[in-house]
Amino acid sequence: MKGKSWVSWLLAGMLILGSIPATASSPAAAVPVSAFVLTRGTAQKEVRALQAVALASRQAQDAYDEWQNSMGRAKDIDTEKQTFINPFTGTTETILFNDETQMRLRMQKFLQPDQMKFSWQMAAKSFDLTVNSLENTMDSLLLGLYAAQNDLNAKSRSRKLAAEALTRAKASLTAGKVTLLDVDVAALDLEKADKALSASQRAFENQCRNYNRFAGAPLSRRLSVSLDLNSTVLYLSTDEYVAQALQNRMTLFSLREGILLKERYLEMLAFRDLNKLVPDIASEYAGAKLDLDKARLDLTAGLRSVTAEIQSAAIVLESAQVDLKAVQLSLQRQKVKLET
Repeated sequence: MKGKSWVSWLLAGMLILGSIPATASSPAAAVPVSAFVLTRGTAQKEVRALQAVALASRQAQDAYDEWQNSMGRAKDIDTEKQTFINPFTGTTETILFNDETQMRLRMQKFLQPDQMKFSWQMAAKSFDLTVNSLENTMDSLLLGLYAAQNDLNAKSRSRKLAAEALTRAKASLTAGKVTLLDVDVAALDLEKADKALSASQRAFENQCRNYNRFAGAPLSRRLSVSLDLNSTVLYLSTDEYVAQALQNRMTLFSLREGILLKERYLEMLAFRDLNKLVPDIASEYAGAKLDLDKARLDLTAGLRSVTAEIQSAAIVLESAQVDLKAVQLSLQRQKVKLET
């Protein structure tokens, strides 16, 4: 009894002198209760409301309207003649166009609407590219925010455990079961946990500000992320990924459609052999032929480049799948150890 009383008085004196740190006050909650719950669905809505998306949508709509207007104007073009009423005689007269004028009018009637359609298709794909690019950035920010939130929760839990360990160490010191050194070690662990929690809190706040800046929201808006990471992803074969990329890549689409328009342009220039009879048109034809050959070479090189890019990405994906299986096996082993 006397020993226990002596230890109690010693502990009280050391607390007064500050030899044993008191339990630090708990920092703020890991994720604020009043935070805006951010899911991928709500994030997509915020992306669709961005000014860049609205601008790309408006440009696509303007290009579509221009295409429709060009088709309406093309219907009224007569490529062979012009008919008018003579104001002096009141009779209907007709003027036949020469071959070169007919060729130019044929371009306005048949080629120009297709060119305007191509402009609309590119604007529409540019809109899709803008949305996809922003959503890719959104996904990266969401994953970073989700990881920071999980880290913050883990650090908060570690800090709580460290505080409980210090409380137990003090109680054990009072009971004479541990030494003052054990209490100091527990106090140091709590101090480290406090610093780690503060650093994690700052990292989470920085991630919140980064996302809010991207979404055009107030930087001070507090966020809480809720993501469904258990959805099943359907993985395709490498050949299927390559086929999709070759079909959907905007650069390849532009080259393919551009080649078709260049071929039609050459056909228009060859109207009634004008590309052989008129020097200026012959020079224009030769330049267009070089442009067509270059576009075909660019398309071949683009097909090879995209194929190699997708094949390399497929290797990275397969490697990530192997790493994921290794992590899952490690987690299962840890669960077995925890149960035992």
